[in-house]
Amino acid sequence: MSEAQSTTNTHSERKRKVLRKKPESKMSAKRHVWLAGHILTLVFGIAYDVLYVTLRSRSTWLAPLFYRISLLGVLACYTLTILTVFGSRAIPSYFTLLATENFRYLLVAIIWFFSGNSLFKLLPYTLISILHLGKYFKLNPILRLEPIFKKIIVYNELYVMLVILADTFMLRGDSGFALVGYIMIYWLRLLYSPQSRQVLYFFIIRLDGLVKSQKNKYMVSIWDNFIDYLKRNQDYDAAFVEEENKTAETSAPVTKEKTINSAHMSSKEHLVNSVISGVSKVGGGISGGVSKGVGAPKKVLSMASSKIPGRRGSGG
Repeated sequence: MSEAQSTTNTHSERKRKVLRKKPESKMSAKRHVWLAGHILTLVFGIAYDVLYVTLRSRSTWLAPLFYRISLLGVLACYTLTILTVFGSRAIPSYFTLLATENFRYLLVAIIWFFSGNSLFKLLPYTLISILHLGKYFKLNPILRLEPIFKKIIVYNELYVMLVILADTFMLRGDSGFALVGYIMIYWLRLLYSPQSRQVLYFFIIRLDGLVKSQKNKYMVSIWDNFIDYLKRNQDYDAAFVEEENKTAETSAPVTKEKTINSAHMSSKEHLVNSVISGVSKVGGGISGGVSKGVGAPKKVLSMASSKIPGRRGSGG
């Protein structure tokens, strides 16, 4: 009996030793890289903002250097976050990544890295880094600014798209390539972000009356066709996102990763068709002309008027 007990005790001690082993060094290294990425984003982003505000961003070589170092920090921390969430062994599908906000921000950062520098392109990443660092160092006054920062980011995204659109029409640099990539990613953000849709509908209401009053029938035709496209895809996109959320909520914890992967793999057709047709619809109308649509849908306008951020009863 004594030999059996000693064998059992030895086996349990070995088992306990194995359970105590944790990859602390790897987690610590990842944490330091993540922290360094956000610090680079914030410090060099603010340095570039100072040069931009003082009108020195075009007269010194430091401005583009600060701009790209800040984006390198963005690429580092967002890549590490994605690898930590999904794990290095189980690589998710491309469509699963597109459904995550971190991956979409990473794609936008890659586009901005190879395009012209601007304060408004860095603004969302700077604000997000402030929030993450505030949470890491437990700075509660900064965390209270999160709702304000979110609204600034949403409005800034739409403003950047309008600026790139204007630069494309004026044939400035590689703004056309940046516009196509940014519209694709922004369309995905509209699928998953109710606040972004509210802001877009708000501007649609303001622009609808202005565009309809124009005497240029060609411009009115393009606008009507765009509004009609939003109307036809609004219900389908909302149903798609709702179904995706239900799938993620009802999946078992053990098989959650497989369930999410299969759900997004089955939604390839929706993501591809929704994004590409959204871009080609507007682009085709500008280049070759489109038939006149049915006007601004009442449902879109009613949703916008009832969900404008800042109004009473709005969700944003």
